[in-house]
Amino acid sequence: MKENYSYPIDVTWNEEELYAVMNLLQVVEKAYETGVTTEEVMKCYRAYKEHFKAIQEEKRLGKAFQEVSGYSLYQVIKYTKTHQGKFKMSQ
Repeated sequence: MKENYSYPIDVTWNEEELYAVMNLLQVVEKAYETGVTTEEVMKCYRAYKEHFKAIQEEKRLGKAFQEVSGYSLYQVIKYTKTHQGKFKMSQ
């Protein structure tokens, strides 16, 4: 984990979009740092997808976040889609 990083934020996002992105990135952090339930991840992911349907936007966000934090949005979502319950990602 890298310390003291900033979330990759787009100034054109409205308040709801910003909230959805922040919640998703926070749950990804939680998946690596303390553990999280698949239900919590999917709740945040579904809220994110309500605002950002394009896979390209998700890939861009995931890549930008991984560059600054070392945490993979893709790996967390991939794991969540095939497992149930609480989990903690390893790096």
